[in-house]
Amino acid sequence: VDAFFDKYDLVDHHIKSYNDFVNNRIQKIIDISEPIVIENDETDEETGEIKKVKYTVKTGQVKIKRPFTREADGSNSDIYPIDARLRNLNYSAHMYRDMALNKDDEENPLEEVYIGELPVMLKSDYCYLNGLSAEELLEHNEDPQDLGGYFIVNGSERAVVTMEEIAPNKVILERVKEIEDRHAKAVVTSIRSGFRARITLEYKKPRKNKAFLRVSFPYVPGEIPLVILLRALGLSTDEQIITKISESNNNFQMIIADDIKVSEEALKLDPDEMQGLSLEERNEYLTTAAIKYIGNRVAFKMSEDYRIQRAEEVIDRYLLPHLGDSEEKRSDKATYLAEMTEMLLEVIHDQREPHDKDHYTNKRLRVSGDLMEDLFRVAFTNLTRDMSYQLERSISRGKELSIKQAVRSDVLTENI
Repeated sequence: VDAFFDKYDLVDHHIKSYNDFVNNRIQKIIDISEPIVIENDETDEETGEIKKVKYTVKTGQVKIKRPFTREADGSNSDIYPIDARLRNLNYSAHMYRDMALNKDDEENPLEEVYIGELPVMLKSDYCYLNGLSAEELLEHNEDPQDLGGYFIVNGSERAVVTMEEIAPNKVILERVKEIEDRHAKAVVTSIRSGFRARITLEYKKPRKNKAFLRVSFPYVPGEIPLVILLRALGLSTDEQIITKISESNNNFQMIIADDIKVSEEALKLDPDEMQGLSLEERNEYLTTAAIKYIGNRVAFKMSEDYRIQRAEEVIDRYLLPHLGDSEEKRSDKATYLAEMTEMLLEVIHDQREPHDKDHYTNKRLRVSGDLMEDLFRVAFTNLTRDMSYQLERSISRGKELSIKQAVRSDVLTENI
């Protein structure tokens, strides 16, 4: 223990995590956020015809500037932690993002837009105290023995408390009741760039004539049969689904086969339509039917095209996001779910022990960078929505559009 603390400070893990968040994760969160696209009907000045116009916000890199404050005379001055403490200020960096507002096929140059403030952790990369010697710290009225690793908000020192949680991106098997009840579930908390999605695969005796294996994940109301989700992910035939889950265990295969038979009615398959189809067309028909089933859950009473589009978006973005969010990753997600299913069935048949959720191998600690990542993702989503609202309001009032006026920096600052 002594050797460890000879090499590392007590708060090194917080500072390194925060540095990783600022230097890498912020840009990733912004890059994967939904682009702002606004459509509006406008009258053509030459022809007088009403045509659709599309406005898009093009974005680039994020720039972070070290803490400074605007004085009463309008000048900017750097602030050190001691200044923030004495003057009851926030010790925070200023964030800028390259953005441009384009109309239809325009390609306007990117301009630097101020988007808000970000609290700076003392002794981190963006702190003025980083790398200073003991003598230099004393010159700035700082204690050389102060390790940093905390924030200053309105002049008060605030520390982030480490959180303990179940290990993310790992399958955790749980037995819900006794072995004889044959009720268990497999849970994975999938995390990608601050977005958390809890996916639950459950095996239980169904009510009435329903499937044994059912899945729940974000933005899909209730549970859906596993076999329908696997079809939507590209395992269109019965054989592909069964062999993907288990190639040799007859008991497992019988359970899956029963679920397939039960779920066919929910897909509303038309035998007449399927009769003249080739093998490839039949597989595509089955996959589309499964996507339509999910679409009816996530976009009920909408047009068929929109239901299909929304279902595909939900599958790609919110199902196991740590594996990716593109259409090409659907086969990987199907394989992951199939392996989860085999593990779950092994628990049901007492061939595998469920996990101990309290064991340290199944736990992780979330430090400052992880917690700030969650906070920033929510704050940036709110900023993006507010930008869309401000642009739509300017369009409806016939005002000249300006990307700088559309960004209200206090939205991000106050959320954080």
